[in-house]
Amino acid sequence: MGKFINTYPVVPLRLGPSHKAEMGSQILLGEVFYIIDTAGEWLKIKLNFDNFEGWIDTDHFLLKEFTHSSSPVITDTEFEAISSLGEKLVIYPGSAIYEYDENKLSFRIGPDEYTIKQKLTFSGAGESIVDTARRFMNAPYLWGGRTPHGIDCSGLSQLCYKIHGRNIPRNSNTQACIGTVINLLSDALPGDLLFFDNAAGDIIHVAILVDNNHVIHASGGVRIDRVDHQGIFKTDQERYSHQLRIIKRI
Repeated sequence: MGKFINTYPVVPLRLGPSHKAEMGSQILLGEVFYIIDTAGEWLKIKLNFDNFEGWIDTDHFLLKEFTHSSSPVITDTEFEAISSLGEKLVIYPGSAIYEYDENKLSFRIGPDEYTIKQKLTFSGAGESIVDTARRFMNAPYLWGGRTPHGIDCSGLSQLCYKIHGRNIPRNSNTQACIGTVINLLSDALPGDLLFFDNAAGDIIHVAILVDNNHVIHASGGVRIDRVDHQGIFKTDQERYSHQLRIIKRI
């Protein structure tokens, strides 16, 4: 049916055509998708960014075709913008905006033009991936979430890498399939991804390495915990919460 762009700050992407269905991810502003199926008022879509598939409800989503000829820039902070009609829009880190004009302090999303109050920074503004991840500290855990107001473990790693110009899959088990294996924790570098499995050997969690002894991850909320060759040790609970399976450098 064509290529479409999301013009809303964030839209839930469900795993079935129902509001009761699990939220598998979220679509951020400016992300592009294709329609691959329909069910009543629901559309099954595939995101161009990470190939994730899910369902959106057309009752609260206005379809707008993708018409931009230029590449987007990826925002790295949360800020407000105002449309030409005077409507306010909250824009989250990791959103894609088009035709950014630093002099006019404006940009476009689909057919709509927005203005802002100050110049923007992009691609982490010289930060490391760890520094970017720290911005999400204490964000509440939300299954399928991808914003500072609710995020899951793989949403955090995906979003931080996206802000730094690298696209990785949505879920931890698929993220673990890319990159280069690092055999020893002592050889790992800040920003490397650590993956953790359950008793069945399935990858169920991902964290970003801060240093050889700590990771930042979304578990209850975004937090920093100790890590060793065995896994993540939560000092406040005095226990290992996740068993280390593999380390990857993306």
